[in-house]
Amino acid sequence: MRKRSSKKVCGEGINDATYATSRYENNKLVWRCPFYQQWFNMINRVYGKRDKELYGDVIVCPEWLTFSNFKSWMATQDWEGKQLDKDLMGNGLVYSPDSCAFLPRRINQLITEVRKNNSGIPNILYEGRGWVGYYSYDKGVVLRKNFDNKESAINFWIDGKIRIIKEEEGLERRVYLKLLERYESLRKKYLEM
Repeated sequence: MRKRSSKKVCGEGINDATYATSRYENNKLVWRCPFYQQWFNMINRVYGKRDKELYGDVIVCPEWLTFSNFKSWMATQDWEGKQLDKDLMGNGLVYSPDSCAFLPRRINQLITEVRKNNSGIPNILYEGRGWVGYYSYDKGVVLRKNFDNKESAINFWIDGKIRIIKEEEGLERRVYLKLLERYESLRKKYLEM
């Protein structure tokens, strides 16, 4: 068995793997341990130089700064083909066992709400003669519809998100329920504005 080398990653993470987490051929990466890849991506997002501004207030819990601890948690999750998310189950500021889940890419993109519009409500626009509700359906397909009132546009947007959630197969139950709770809560919030 290889001795744990405890190599630092981005000055914060400890790679204590007892095996080679990457394989190179002709100085080119040809394989990386999927557990290590997820852990490295998380550590690099939070503590790497490139994403400092974007992830300025985000931290990784002390336990997960050590690769083997993260790997032990990840091994118990349904992670294959999914992305690590800290926003849905938590407050978006901490990577930890309680605040993270693996989400299908489509769902991870679904929960990103962009407020770059004139209404102050994500995915709702006021265009001269009426309101527009829209949402990304799949791979760049955006569904949008015109309405006479803001409430109908909000319901169109929220109902569309819920439809996507219900169509997604294999969602972990706690994730499914949290997603439904999130969108019903957003519906209530924006209808009361």
